[in-house]
Amino acid sequence: MTGKLAELDSEPKAQSPSSAARSKSLPFQFIAAFCLFLVLSLMLEQCFALAGIGEGQFMKLDPLYGFVPETKKAVTWRGEGFSRFQYNSFSMQDREYPLKKAAGQQRIAMLGDSYVEAIQVSRKQNFCSLLENLLNEGSNDRSIEVQNFGLSSYSLYMMLLRLEKLALAFHPDLVVLNYHVNEVMKAEAPAIAIDEMSLGSAHPYLRFNKEKAAFEADYSTQAAWQNSAQGKWLKATEGFSLHSRIASVVLHSVWELRNFLLKSVDSLSALLNHQKPKSPVNYWVDEPPYKFTEQHWPSIHYLLKTMQADCRKAGAKFVIVRLPAFRANKNELEAKLLEKSAAELGIEYLDLDAGTRSWSDEQLAALFFGGNGHYNIQGHKYLSEQLNNFLRSKKLLAISK
Repeated sequence: MTGKLAELDSEPKAQSPSSAARSKSLPFQFIAAFCLFLVLSLMLEQCFALAGIGEGQFMKLDPLYGFVPETKKAVTWRGEGFSRFQYNSFSMQDREYPLKKAAGQQRIAMLGDSYVEAIQVSRKQNFCSLLENLLNEGSNDRSIEVQNFGLSSYSLYMMLLRLEKLALAFHPDLVVLNYHVNEVMKAEAPAIAIDEMSLGSAHPYLRFNKEKAAFEADYSTQAAWQNSAQGKWLKATEGFSLHSRIASVVLHSVWELRNFLLKSVDSLSALLNHQKPKSPVNYWVDEPPYKFTEQHWPSIHYLLKTMQADCRKAGAKFVIVRLPAFRANKNELEAKLLEKSAAELGIEYLDLDAGTRSWSDEQLAALFFGGNGHYNIQGHKYLSEQLNNFLRSKKLLAISK
């Protein structure tokens, strides 16, 4: 009897109908929950897209340039000014262009940094678009295209790379190098710790190799930054941030929280040790530009000469335009050396900064956001008008009257 009871106890007990039903429904519940999550996420992404939320991250790491905007990336810019736009298939803050020109088409390639890229104003209000409209006045076929190859934080060496790898592929008739003040400051990596350096400094630099007696690219700063905490974080998360607005918001918040906690710990540690908290270095203010101007001008001259040679080889004219700068950011030594290099190399040169030196502080400040930022709408209008007059007077293109 005891053995039979033991046998009965060892037999598997049948599940009740309700338990069996619950077990079978678990996979379906999981699928339903996942589908609901997916639908809600897509709805939130759409809401973010309409509101322009989570569209502030647009740069990705690049082995050649250091960093470059994601192609076809929608951007809403609120940092200084306001704009909403989409980078094109070539990471340009411009409309789409075919590589091949149409018959009778003339193209101007505009090189430069953030003052040319101009994400602070709408695309139709930047000086490249305004200049194109002015040059095509009186023409029914809009035969002149002004292409914007400017990118934020790009140095002159990076502009050379962009000219050789991209701009010349569009067969421009004229290449305009828009040279902003203190370009020499970007010829040298900031003298600060790699962990304190921003993405804008994590790019290749041009160095003179004494043994080879030649200039060559140095990627050591770029490589070191990409191995820093910030570089590793960007490398690990850029795929999510660039393709999901929700992920961009979340990941940006996590990184900012991390920085806040680290700064709080540093401040508390300094307080306990009776030390002053370490203040961040403002490289552009704390480092005098004249210190770098003479030191790095040979490399600047070399880059200008190389750009000119590249343009000649491609059958394009080459022009240098010195852009206006707010008064506190002027570098007179750089201006003199730039004009001298242009004269020695036989490059057409326009100094728009010189034209504003007789202006009052109020007149000059009216061209910039906050009086000392990037060009505002009035600043872009002024640039387009000056460039239109210059190009027409020099007859650098076949322009309708």
